[in-house]
Amino acid sequence: MENEVRRHFDEIIEDAKTVLEDVEIKQDYSAKRALLKISGNFGKLKVRITEVIDIDKRKYAYYLINTDLVVIGFDNAPDINALKIKYGKDYVHHLDERIPHFHGKGKKNTELTKEISFREFLEKIKSLKSD
Repeated sequence: MENEVRRHFDEIIEDAKTVLEDVEIKQDYSAKRALLKISGNFGKLKVRITEVIDIDKRKYAYYLINTDLVVIGFDNAPDINALKIKYGKDYVHHLDERIPHFHGKGKKNTELTKEISFREFLEKIKSLKSD
């Protein structure tokens, strides 16, 4: 599994280097999990990504940031707003559930999504530049 994870992270790093400037990469591997953190610039905006692969599943957080304000973000963390959208009043029974979702400007809105890849995130931010 380790070689597969390293190949996956290498693909993300390669994609990041083709789209972002001033890319900084941190990787950490242990027997139970692999961690990749990348920061870089997309024009005047910052991109921050985290991807963790462990025995449970893939966790990710992809954010485009202007100063300290989220422009867009995608992650699959347990998020109260996303859980309320999905489960209504029963959200309290799912507090630890990872749920793919999107955050809009300033994290003022949350929408459920499918899981996305870093490549899909890059396509989303590149389309913002052409708007």
